[in-house]
Amino acid sequence: MPSRKWHSKGRHGCGQCKQRRVKCDVRYYVCSNCERRKEKCDFELLRPSLPVTEIVHMPIHVGQLLSIDPGNPVVEMWKPITNNLIHTHVFLQHGYEALTVLHTRRTLNMTSLGDYLEAYQKHISALQDFRKISTRSDWVASVLFAMIVSVFEMGVAGIQPGEDYIPNTIVALRNGAQLTRAIAPNFVNDRKKDEMIRHKPSSDDAESLLLLKYIESEFEGMGGVSALDNVYQQAIVSLRIWILRVEATPRTWGHVIWWPANLDDKFVDLVRGKDYLAMVIARQWAYIVSRLSGVWFLDGWSHRAHVGS
Repeated sequence: MPSRKWHSKGRHGCGQCKQRRVKCDVRYYVCSNCERRKEKCDFELLRPSLPVTEIVHMPIHVGQLLSIDPGNPVVEMWKPITNNLIHTHVFLQHGYEALTVLHTRRTLNMTSLGDYLEAYQKHISALQDFRKISTRSDWVASVLFAMIVSVFEMGVAGIQPGEDYIPNTIVALRNGAQLTRAIAPNFVNDRKKDEMIRHKPSSDDAESLLLLKYIESEFEGMGGVSALDNVYQQAIVSLRIWILRVEATPRTWGHVIWWPANLDDKFVDLVRGKDYLAMVIARQWAYIVSRLSGVWFLDGWSHRAHVGS
């Protein structure tokens, strides 16, 4: 008989592997053995597959998945509304599922390429469902979806080739900001007022000034910022304003979105095309955003930004 010394006799593992007396890799949601045999795995019971009739049992509230500002009381206030929206809209359900896959695996420190693939499939389904909508009458659902897309782009930064995560994130944030401004201008204005009340600038802004000097030094060998084409100058001026505005440390979604939302279309096209100077500028923004702490979907994104800066 073959030796079974390798087999773990611990309590971990799915029921199917225990019954077969084979080693289970405890891969949430479906272990490799069950996946290969195309069998129902015990871990499948934990999967947040979220049929519309069962979304009330969501393992984590969507507001928690999207939040970068734990002290924001708005998250709890919106909870019943967002839960109801996910019941109602298939594109939100698929988008939520994509984030749940990433969040659950990231929490367990067990994210694999297969998990990213599963998340991407759900994300693509969400985008396709959203594009089928002829009107944007439910602005709250549309704004919520824009945030889900932005979080997803940041959450998958760790596996994107090269520096793709920078243009992909900038475009996602910019598109979301433009959509929100178009369909919910009053909401945008209210959020700005709330941010100003809860995050007042401090009197000491030495760190921001140091960052501004560093950015200036990046272009000294090119004759200084004033020697650059106008499209680059505008992006740098906007970046300066943003750094002072957020005091070199973003703390809210409004802080993260502000710079991409105020970029010129020509500059965004340059970033998409990985133009050298445009990427030098965009990396500064990415590095500063990466300073957000305790945000689950920025782990891989932060690492890439620090390595590239």
